[in-house]
Amino acid sequence: MKLTGTEGVFNNEISSSQMMLHENEESIQTNAEDRITEREDSGKDNSEISTSAKTFKSVGEFLEKELKVSYLVEPLVVSNQINMIVGSSGSLKTTFSLCMVRCCLRQEKFLDMETRKLDSAIYINRDDPGCIIQDQLRRLGFNQNDKLFLWDLSDDQEPPRLDDACQIDEYMIAAKKFPLMIFDALAMFSSEKDENTVKDMSVIMSVLRKLCNLTTVILIHHAGKSQGSKIFRGSTHILDSAHVLLNLERVGDERVRLYCRKSKVAPIPKDKFLKIKYNHSDTSFNAEGWVTDDDEKLEVIRRIIERMESPSQSGIIDESPFSKIQSIHLLDIGEGKKWNKRKAEKKKFIYDVINTEDI
Repeated sequence: MKLTGTEGVFNNEISSSQMMLHENEESIQTNAEDRITEREDSGKDNSEISTSAKTFKSVGEFLEKELKVSYLVEPLVVSNQINMIVGSSGSLKTTFSLCMVRCCLRQEKFLDMETRKLDSAIYINRDDPGCIIQDQLRRLGFNQNDKLFLWDLSDDQEPPRLDDACQIDEYMIAAKKFPLMIFDALAMFSSEKDENTVKDMSVIMSVLRKLCNLTTVILIHHAGKSQGSKIFRGSTHILDSAHVLLNLERVGDERVRLYCRKSKVAPIPKDKFLKIKYNHSDTSFNAEGWVTDDDEKLEVIRRIIERMESPSQSGIIDESPFSKIQSIHLLDIGEGKKWNKRKAEKKKFIYDVINTEDI
């Protein structure tokens, strides 16, 4: 069936639309030319270029400004950024984070590093029941004078997920009140999302980035179990969005290794880790220095040499927990630093530990 009379009307509408489009194009071109002329006349120093919506600064103007990085714990934790603390179960992630906050609230050093005084902070936990949190805070020595506020599952209004668009305003309000927000742990704040999907994690991380306009964020996250996910678990978008990524690794009952896997500003060596001793009695973390994996292994070899009567190369290799090739490598790089090598009978070499007083 042919609809009579519609073709002419449709063609008239097209012609009218084309005329309007042509007029708009001419208007846009004229306005653009006027802006270029104005810029050439009034902005000859090129320090600023403006449009009706935005003013852009030149690189010269930008470089003249004094912009400094602000730290919560210098140079470990950066203010107004996402700082991630990642580790496997039992690596003391929460204990480490709360001890750090305790030091900031009391303006005490943390791991021999200066802290910025905090008037208050809020710890948000969607992972543990209130009785466990209460017990942990008591063990860590928090008291009524510490302005640490809590938001956990025992509250009438439990902390919302970070992907709950209807309740994100609650976090924005908290960010205006507290200069530090600790989220424990990421998986529980994104339970409706897939950690391994960029699209899902971009929603979560974008909320945290918005909070950083008002506050500093510490985000506790679990490491994966597989070899390739021990640094962090999930989409690489999580890592890309973080300004700082700290890895905790438990070594025995009283030792922790702290690796700085990412920091956009801090001069922290990526090939070293901070040896930390955790004191159960006063729940404190004490720094024992930045070392490499080789430093740790050299200390193992040094102790082997120290307890042997005539520490020859073959005898040391037999006692070493490392492979033969690695043990020989360690003996070579430790010579002159940890021990000296001297010739003995039958073309053997004997190793003598260097006392620190002789260095």
